[in-house]
Amino acid sequence: MDPVRPTVWKIAKCCVDNEIVRKKFEDLMLEVFNGSSCASTSERETIFRKLHEKRLSSAVIEDLTKTINNETTKHSEEAVNNFIQDFVLELVGEIFKSFVELCAQSSKNTSEVISENDSKVLFYISGYLISALLKRYSKVKNPTEREHKKDVIKSLVNKSSEKTFTEKYSTMIDYKNCGGLKKTK
Repeated sequence: MDPVRPTVWKIAKCCVDNEIVRKKFEDLMLEVFNGSSCASTSERETIFRKLHEKRLSSAVIEDLTKTINNETTKHSEEAVNNFIQDFVLELVGEIFKSFVELCAQSSKNTSEVISENDSKVLFYISGYLISALLKRYSKVKNPTEREHKKDVIKSLVNKSSEKTFTEKYSTMIDYKNCGGLKKTK
């Protein structure tokens, strides 16, 4: 086993409840993630570039090493550097893992639910499609085929005066109808 690893674990245990060390790492991550939503590939590449610059910056490493050694028991610079490198990479990995899980959950939730306004728009569009198809099929030359197609389309129109669950979606048709739109079933 690498002799530095047990020391890295000791440093981690010393830092876990130290508010000053936590604040230093938090400030470092805020600098790295500043102004980024992580949504695009270029933003993620920028984050990794900034992170890599910070990890290689001797001033940043010296500052973190000094803070860790002042706030916890004294450790070798090599052990503290190894801790910093491991911790920063693990932290960023966890942040991206959480971000991906959040995006996947958000995507799943939004793809399963259609908003009330989206439903109204879809209802409006379906009314338009019925009107457009009726108009188009009225131009079919073969009378039997024309009547058959029109009957199929007319079966999609709600002719009932009964109130149904689709009434709440018809508000857009009532508002935007210039004549000819049909209420679907």
